[in-house]
Amino acid sequence: MTSKELIRRVIEYRDPPRIGFDFNPPHPKDILWLSGARLQSPRYEPYLAWGDYPEIKAQVPDFHGQVHYNLFGNIYGRLGHDSNGECIKGALQDGWELLDGYQLPALDPSYYDELRAKGVPESDKFVLGFMPVAAFSTLRDARLMDNALADTLLEEENVRRFLRMVTDKMLETIGYCAGAGFDGLIIYDDWGMQHAPFISPVTFRKLFKPVYKEAADALHARGMKLFVHSCGLVYSFMEDFIDAGVDVMQFDQPELSGSEVLAGEFGGRIAFHCPVDIQKIMATGDRETIEQGAAHMVDAFKTLCGGGLIAKDYPTWEDIDVKPEWADWARNVILARADLKGAE
Repeated sequence: MTSKELIRRVIEYRDPPRIGFDFNPPHPKDILWLSGARLQSPRYEPYLAWGDYPEIKAQVPDFHGQVHYNLFGNIYGRLGHDSNGECIKGALQDGWELLDGYQLPALDPSYYDELRAKGVPESDKFVLGFMPVAAFSTLRDARLMDNALADTLLEEENVRRFLRMVTDKMLETIGYCAGAGFDGLIIYDDWGMQHAPFISPVTFRKLFKPVYKEAADALHARGMKLFVHSCGLVYSFMEDFIDAGVDVMQFDQPELSGSEVLAGEFGGRIAFHCPVDIQKIMATGDRETIEQGAAHMVDAFKTLCGGGLIAKDYPTWEDIDVKPEWADWARNVILARADLKGAE
């Protein structure tokens, strides 16, 4: 059985022989990660590298570090040279009237020709692409967080206009990816704090759930799957994600809700793509805690829903100060318990 077929069977709860693997090289990996698009934005491309551009700094006069534009026209800043920086001014931050002349970056069609030439459609891995836009994260950067949250209550019509642009870009991306060998796309949208989502379920259903549903419907019509990443506690959104057609939730903190809750309440209807919880468990550095946490996660999905889990590494353990041996402790337990046919 190829990795592609195994991951599909895991997602569909179709009697897979084991859980899925998405570990960092050189460890077992069933998923091939690719960008879902190569974006183009000639206006901002001269400013993508970090620098001290006077024309950008004039827009953020109180910021004294390095700056750059991203392809969406948002200004990023950093104070140190080892940082990825943060969005410090959004392209639409100064007012919704700017939306009339605003354009999202264009897709470069030649990117998909290159993937086909490389044989991506023939890969035996499950090919998963990064969606270049997201329902909330794209809005959050364009308006910055405080404005974006207020907009969901005070500027509903403008939010809908913006999300229509985002949704159309998603649909365009899906159309290209379907012919280039992708098996699924993942939307990166951080929705929650440690104790609750940023917005109410009512607002989520009204404004953002339709974006996921359109994307899911378009993917499913082409035989593809929709993954959604979110940080934070989004338990109260789970039924809406399922109803919208999301196939897989990617949580780096599965123990915020609890693996037994995810598997017991939602298993069979949606799959999960998770490392051992990066904050409650992996950050402890305690071998017994990490090994027990890994066993608990795998066993919850095995016993409560018969699978539905793609176990993964955090892609950059060093960024969250998790040492390689700590990751080994978790990974070794997962690999030893991965069989869904009874052997451990």
